[in-house]
Amino acid sequence: FLSQMATWLCLYTLFQRIILTKNSQDGWQPHSQGMYEAYMTITYFLVWRYSLLVLLYGTPYMNFYLRCLGAKVEGRMYYFAVCSYDHPLLTFRNRTVVDRSVVSGHAVDIHGLHLGASIVAGVLHSGVNIMANTDTTGSKELGPSRFVLPNNKNNDG
Repeated sequence: FLSQMATWLCLYTLFQRIILTKNSQDGWQPHSQGMYEAYMTITYFLVWRYSLLVLLYGTPYMNFYLRCLGAKVEGRMYYFAVCSYDHPLLTFRNRTVVDRSVVSGHAVDIHGLHLGASIVAGVLHSGVNIMANTDTTGSKELGPSRFVLPNNKNNDG
């Protein structure tokens, strides 16, 4: 179990560092559209669906795992998410609960793919989708089944 987790962590972290690049002009950008689509597929199927990460859910080891992937975990957090993407762009505040939700640092609109920081705080109930440029610091609870749009400071409404 531990060797599988360590192997996945190393390979996935390396792959994520290759795909997501940061430059001073545009912030975070994917290396290419095709590679980013492969990254999304690998993240969903190989990392979240077919690995043994569910054994770490709700433990401090999951917070350590997310930190290794580049996410910022500021204190205690209970993590039971469906999946998360773009880990260097994610910040989890102290006393956060993520329950069966999707957390990501990307959003797609008619103008294309946008990468940006997502700050997660409070309780995310089942079915919540957090996208890029989202800050839920002012919200105590979100959901269930809520799509949090970018650039909304307080998503209670």
